[in-house]
Amino acid sequence: MSEATPEQILAHCRAWSQRAADLQRTARVRGTAPRAQRASPLASICDDIESADHDTLGAVVAGLTVCLIQRHNDFAGYGRDYRTVWAWCAELLAGVGVGGAQHSASAGPEWTVGRLFAAASRAVLALPVSDHTPDVDRNTRALAHEHAAIAAYLAFPLLEQVLRASCHRHFGEGGRITKPFDTPGQRSNRHFYIEGGTCSSIGDLLWLFRHHYAPAQIGADLDAIDARLAAVVPGGSPDFRVLHPWRHDTVDSDITLPVMGAVALNLAILVALAGRTDDFDEAAASVREAVSNGEGDYYPLEG
Repeated sequence: MSEATPEQILAHCRAWSQRAADLQRTARVRGTAPRAQRASPLASICDDIESADHDTLGAVVAGLTVCLIQRHNDFAGYGRDYRTVWAWCAELLAGVGVGGAQHSASAGPEWTVGRLFAAASRAVLALPVSDHTPDVDRNTRALAHEHAAIAAYLAFPLLEQVLRASCHRHFGEGGRITKPFDTPGQRSNRHFYIEGGTCSSIGDLLWLFRHHYAPAQIGADLDAIDARLAAVVPGGSPDFRVLHPWRHDTVDSDITLPVMGAVALNLAILVALAGRTDDFDEAAASVREAVSNGEGDYYPLEG
């Protein structure tokens, strides 16, 4: 694995994103078409993702997110480095890395989150089916073609559920609030949540998680994404406020739907990783062993 620290990874991605934005701006001034961006500056690290420790993996996920958030960027699909990291994280968080938990007969909230995590991961990792591939029905072909949009529509409810499950001191069964809290709102207003109520605002849930639950490095990862969103998205503001209009499609944004979905999915991955600090090394070792025996559910990539 690269010797780069999590802080260096995030700083490198911020600098790369600024250079990419400058190139896009220059292209518009010259009247040439902006270049569709697929690559990231982390290809070499992603190729060795199996050896990443907990904090490094979180920084890679956050760094890739920062790289994705670009204005006026024609979406050209996810590069292989993004897909490699998603496959590895899916294996850790929804596959071999959770042992038999995802196959439990229980229909509790953890089982539901696991199923949603699996579906979102399958969607984002899917590849279009060639028109020349035989014996594929039109519905399957259409689903594969729209896989990035489908992943986006799954990622937002996934993020909401992962956040409520992670904020365990504030939420109980059925997502009901067990401990009142308040969060900064827009225009200096505060949002108050009472015991017995609910909260479906991803921005407020992320603020609660960031300030009451996130380990130090995951907090820094979230801050890097939040700062990028606030700086790049038109009308964006801190505390992940842009996610609400993104989710409900109420903003005229030049950020494409697949990118919105990738941001939401990566945030869900970071929140989930925060809950795996104690058993991360054991889970990663289990995944590596399974992969070496050809038993991975998501990793390594196919195609």
